Amino acid sequence: MKWWLIIYLCLFATLSLNAQNEVKEWIINKAGAPYNVHRLIDFRSGLPVFTWDTLGCNINYSAALIDNQYGNRLFYSNGTSVFNRKDSIMPNSTNYNYPYGGNFDSINGAGARASPTILPFPSDSLKYYLVHLPSGGKFWTDAYGWASPSLYYSVIDMNLQNGLGDMSLKRVPIIENDTITPASIYTFTRHGNGKDWWLVVPRMNVDSVYIFLLTDTGVVKYPSQCTIGGNQGDTLVIYRRNVIRFSQDGSKLGAYFQRQKVYVYDFNRCTGELSDSVTIPLPTDCISGPSGYMFIDDLLFSNNNTKLYLSLRCRVEQYDLTVSDINGSKVAVYSTSNSPMNGNEWVGYMHSGPDRKIYISANNGASLDVINFPDVSGSGCQYEHMAYTFPNGGSPCFPFYPNYELGPLQGSICDTISTVSIHDPDIESVKVYPNPASDVLTVEVLPGNSAGLILRNALGQVVLQSAVPESGKTQIPLKGIPDGVYFYEVIDDKKVGSYGKVVIQRR
Repeated sequence: MKWWLIIYLCLFATLSLNAQNEVKEWIINKAGAPYNVHRLIDFRSGLPVFTWDTLGCNINYSAALIDNQYGNRLFYSNGTSVFNRKDSIMPNSTNYNYPYGGNFDSINGAGARASPTILPFPSDSLKYYLVHLPSGGKFWTDAYGWASPSLYYSVIDMNLQNGLGDMSLKRVPIIENDTITPASIYTFTRHGNGKDWWLVVPRMNVDSVYIFLLTDTGVVKYPSQCTIGGNQGDTLVIYRRNVIRFSQDGSKLGAYFQRQKVYVYDFNRCTGELSDSVTIPLPTDCISGPSGYMFIDDLLFSNNNTKLYLSLRCRVEQYDLTVSDINGSKVAVYSTSNSPMNGNEWVGYMHSGPDRKIYISANNGASLDVINFPDVSGSGCQYEHMAYTFPNGGSPCFPFYPNYELGPLQGSICDTISTVSIHDPDIESVKVYPNPASDVLTVEVLPGNSAGLILRNALGQVVLQSAVPESGKTQIPLKGIPDGVYFYEVIDDKKVGSYGKVVIQRR
């Protein structure tokens, strides 16, 4: 038993080291001429070091970068193509963000303000998901902001190109033919098994979000389309801007959905369920949207998840989530009226650094503000305005990294270090067939183990529910269910689940 424990601890330490070194470099803005020189924050020494680097491309707003477990750069993206550690384009990644055709500039990059997000594969250290919006073509804008009809993922495989990596899968649809917004549009947290990734995407002008699960098999699971917010007589702000973020531990979800309110929900990392919301009204004295409407640039939880920060352009507000009167705990830790620039600047995107400080893009990328102690209430958080200033300004590139260090929910039903709670549907304990199916779907589980099947359509709506008896096998009629692609989940009485995709086709 002791040798097993030693191996387990060594493996766990290796995984922890790997996670801790995946966000050690931030691309924060352009440094002026020439086009491909950018400012970075390097956290590899433990302290932020501001450096200049000549990259293989120009980066406007869309920036994503990831390092290996030793702190060495693996690859990065400007929202148009992916570049390897030698600053060359990965051959198959050119224009990965353009599904509608056309000749686009791989070097100058995308201008959308939602950076692509890099996610390590759950069980393969040499593969990465790249979740991204499309650009060009049907990516459109009007007086009220930006909108996009789709969301995709691609896969980077570092086994390819002699270890320099290449894109092995390109533009796999997550959402198509819907309307979502690219401003802080999606957020991620680890599943309770410490491996898979939850993805939450708000819909535009609709009080609902999509919730997905990205697993090792590359299958995107649609648990549901979940109602969130709620109009409750509120005025729907037309400005197309949603902001959504998970807390550091994934237990809470903060969301702004164009109703001049921020909602804070409890999130279940095992089931993907949202519950018990807290509502925070936005102020009316900090107008920054069309037609006099207020919107926020960003929201962020502190490291210990007890404080919520709102970046309102005109100021940064802090809320204490541990008290009964959360709205009454509001403190403006910074206001542009206190700025030496006489209120002509604004505060924007926020992100937590590996040093546990919060960094805030200010003055359109010309400077950074810092919250030195985000877990401390009020002025004790030590907000530092213009902590770092940059000559020549530049476009504000800012990271949107998930918490790579977040591990499993120890002792929970979905902790896969001790229990497999989500697994490949092809293993022998659960079988769902035939695929494609026409009139009947057969489900088999281990005898003596009762279970239930839920079948959902591509919108996450439940179209079929059926029990699987202890005999271990049942045939489920599909009468009345249209042809198409569906997503199933089979949960047994031990709360072990199998998820997969099945096609219903009658001709």
